Amino acid sequence: MSTPDPLQPAPHKRPTVWIVLCCGLAVAIVGVGIWAYSAQSDADDAQAKLATAQEQAVKGATPAPTDAPGATATAAAAELDPGIQQQFQQLADDLGATNANLDQLQQDLEAAAAKVKTAQQERDAGKGALNTAKAEVAAVQARIEMTRSCLSGTLNAVSSAFTSGGVDAAKQELQTIADNCKSVAAS
Repeated sequence: MSTPDPLQPAPHKRPTVWIVLCCGLAVAIVGVGIWAYSAQSDADDAQAKLATAQEQAVKGATPAPTDAPGATATAAAAELDPGIQQQFQQLADDLGATNANLDQLQQDLEAAAAKVKTAQQERDAGKGALNTAKAEVAAVQARIEMTRSCLSGTLNAVSSAFTSGGVDAAKQELQTIADNCKSVAAS
């Protein structure tokens, strides 16, 4: 048996583990670099799309001034999307909205408010669980009717703004019904 000579150097081994680790690290660094470049490219594309959309929104939101005020109203009514008109009409039909005038809407709202007040008084005065539950149901139904009247009035105001282009008239109509409708929102 021969024993290794302590004076002779040991045979040189290749550091394969270190070579493999370094190669793996290099591949990972290249991968992260490619991913970062791709992410930055995607972010740049998204930023460009956002800038384009903002420019289009600014151009579309700022109407060109015209000499005749009636021309703007007619043009706005003509540019309304037929799909939106159909959805608006469907909503008005679902709510039972009519082209009632402001006085009729105000009367409907006042009547609904009176029903809500009466139903709440009956609920508060109700004795027993059954009477209280009936009064509560009546109060909820009265609030629903009042909400329906508020929405009908709102749709009527918006509809008149679309058809006549009179945003100021629609605003005034909405302000008129707002007091009664605020009580619905508060309850």
